[in-house]
Amino acid sequence: MSATPEMLPTREAEAVLQRPGVLRLLLRNRLAVTGGSLLLLLLVCAAFAPLIAHQNPNGIHPSVRLQPPSAQHWFGTDDFGRDMFSRVIYGSRVSLEVGALVVLFTSAAGILFGLVAGYFRAADNVIMRVMDALMAIPPVLLAIAIMASLGPSVGNVVFSLTVGYTPQLARVLRSQVLVLREVTFTEAARSGGVGERRIAWRHVLPNAMSPVIVQSTVTFASAVLSEAALSFLGVGEPPTVPSWGNELNDGRPYMVTAPWLTIIPGLAIMICVLAVNLLGDGLRDVLDPRLRNS
Repeated sequence: MSATPEMLPTREAEAVLQRPGVLRLLLRNRLAVTGGSLLLLLLVCAAFAPLIAHQNPNGIHPSVRLQPPSAQHWFGTDDFGRDMFSRVIYGSRVSLEVGALVVLFTSAAGILFGLVAGYFRAADNVIMRVMDALMAIPPVLLAIAIMASLGPSVGNVVFSLTVGYTPQLARVLRSQVLVLREVTFTEAARSGGVGERRIAWRHVLPNAMSPVIVQSTVTFASAVLSEAALSFLGVGEPPTVPSWGNELNDGRPYMVTAPWLTIIPGLAIMICVLAVNLLGDGLRDVLDPRLRNS
C-alpha cells in the first residue's frame, strides 16, 4: 500500500511540539525556573511601570541632585535630580521591548533565509554569501554604522540589531535543514507525492525549531546588551528616553562621587541577561533529547 500525504505525519515534530511532558520537564529544570522567574519579574515591572514607579522618570529636581539611595529615593537621584528607581523601572520597558522585537524580526528573517538556503540548493550560495558578509562585521559595529546613518530612535535600534543578528539564526536553521532534508520521513513524503515546498514547511521546519528557539534566547540577551551599548555610546535611543544604557552614560562622569548611577543600571542589565541565558540553558536541556536522556 503506497503512502499518501495524509499518511505522512511529521513524527519528530509532534514529539517535540506536542509531547505532554515538555512543560513538566521545563518546570522541573532549575535553570529554566530561575531564569523564567527573573524574566517574569522584569516583565511585571515593565508592564506596570506607571504603578510601580512612584515618580516621573524625567522629572527634574535640581535641589535633590546626586542624592544617595534613601527612603524617598530608593535608588538615589542623578545629576538632574531625577529619581533613579523610576528611571530603572521605565528602562526595563525599553530593553525588553527592543529584545522582544529583535527576536521577533530576527526569527522571521532567519527562518525564511535559513529554510530556503538549506532546502533549496540553488538559493543556498547566494543567501549564505550575503549572510557571511554580514557576519564578518561584529553586530554592534554594524549597528553603530546603521545608526549613524539613520539617527537615534528605538525603531532604528531594532532594525540595526535585526540586521546584525539575523545571519546567526539563519546559519543555525540552515545546518538543521541540510540534515533533515535527507532523513527518512522527508524521503517518504517525496515518494508519496508531496511537493517540495510542503515538505519544507510542514515536515522539515517543525523538526528544526528546537535549536532555533534556544538561539532566540541568546539573541534576546545579546540584543539587550547591544541596546545598552548603543545607548551608552550615544547612538541608541535619544537621551530623553529612560533606558539602562542612557543611565549608564549619564552616570559615567560620577562613577567615583555617585557610584549608584552606574552600579544600579548595570545590575539591572546583568539580571536581565542572566535570566534570559538561564532560561535558554533550561530550554536547551529540555528540547535536546541527548541532554535530556543523559
